[in-house]
Amino acid sequence: MRMPLPVLLIAFLGFIFQGFFIVSSNFGNPVLTACLKTVASIIFVTVGFLGCRRLKKSVSGNAETECGISESCGNLICAGLFFGMLGDIFLTLRFVLTGISQVVFFIGILCFLSGHIFYLIASVPKCPHKILALLSALLISLVIVLIYVRILSVTMLFKIAGIIYVCVIAFLTSTAFINAFVSPRPQSLVFALGSLFFSVSDILLMLTAFGSVQNPIFSAITLILYYFGQMLIAFSINVSVPRLS
Repeated sequence: MRMPLPVLLIAFLGFIFQGFFIVSSNFGNPVLTACLKTVASIIFVTVGFLGCRRLKKSVSGNAETECGISESCGNLICAGLFFGMLGDIFLTLRFVLTGISQVVFFIGILCFLSGHIFYLIASVPKCPHKILALLSALLISLVIVLIYVRILSVTMLFKIAGIIYVCVIAFLTSTAFINAFVSPRPQSLVFALGSLFFSVSDILLMLTAFGSVQNPIFSAITLILYYFGQMLIAFSINVSVPRLS
């Protein structure tokens, strides 16, 4: 397995734009920040799309590659990346559209939730221990919710949405790691690591969005983890393509 050089270069460019976005979010104007974030997000979607194109050339129908991913699974992951991009755009637009910032933020969260659901549809059918993944997710979610309801001040609507969101990301991460443990192939390992980074960044985001944590370094760490997570998920499609494709 190998990552094509053009894909790596595009990914590197994405991290550069993500870095500019992080700096701009602390020192720049909201419009420039939104533009930089949009470009960075388009890039991880592009990486996933290129992986899907390569995957389509190497498999037919739902036949899996030697790394255990089908074309339909790659398309689902790519769809998840697309909705992640939309979530990025709306979350940064809340600083531009300040009059309706809560509505824009909520739409962004719904986009991220939709992206996670696509990731779940791609990973859950392959999980041989779905009950274990669900129980693990419920336990993780319970701990997180019990902690966060004490330290975050949000409306009931956001509490309900937050609980649902935490359950979904916990289920995704649990499923991904069970798949990686049972079948430690490049695709499953990279996807599991990406899911973990994404989930951790989401949990930390709640502290910066609704809590008292407003430290720029903490925010930067959250954003870096998020971008690594999305890029690794995009990479998981690319590493699934056979070397000779």
